[in-house]
Amino acid sequence: MQEPNETTPPKKPTLYGFKDPVTGLTHVMTNEDRIARLDFIREFVQDLDPWGRAEIHFARTVALDSWRLNRLKAVEENAFAYGQVLPDKHFDHEIVEVEHAIGHAHTFMIHAKAMNLLSLCESRLNRNVKTSLDLLLKLQATRSQRKTNSQATPVVEIQPQTATAGAAAAATNKEQPKAA
Repeated sequence: MQEPNETTPPKKPTLYGFKDPVTGLTHVMTNEDRIARLDFIREFVQDLDPWGRAEIHFARTVALDSWRLNRLKAVEENAFAYGQVLPDKHFDHEIVEVEHAIGHAHTFMIHAKAMNLLSLCESRLNRNVKTSLDLLLKLQATRSQRKTNSQATPVVEIQPQTATAGAAAAATNKEQPKAA
């Protein structure tokens, strides 16, 4: 493997397009991100134990939005880390932690609008996760209740009435002759 140097440009990540097997929507990302995302969603959905199309939909929505929340947090952390190495960094201090703290503040001030948008996206995703999780839990409670009710209620078989049974029922309903 060749070591990067001043003359060798860094290798750009390869992006791949793939179709989501459930939604049919096309996504573009690196293969490593795709695998990590699929593993995260698979394990998350498995923990929620959905049954049926609707429950699976809401479980996947919660999992995907949780993935997106984690990615937003990583973007924010990476933005602050990137601010530590930018050439416009104008603050040096003998205590590294102080230098980093000022660097974070500087990054926030320079990119306050972008940070605000990240915060807005995070709020919306949190609301989506809560709503989808509430709906999933309601569906699961309804399913559980139906299962409990079907086990508690005995099944009554209804037999079709035969001609002799009908005649016997008619005979018992005849009026008795009145005594004089």
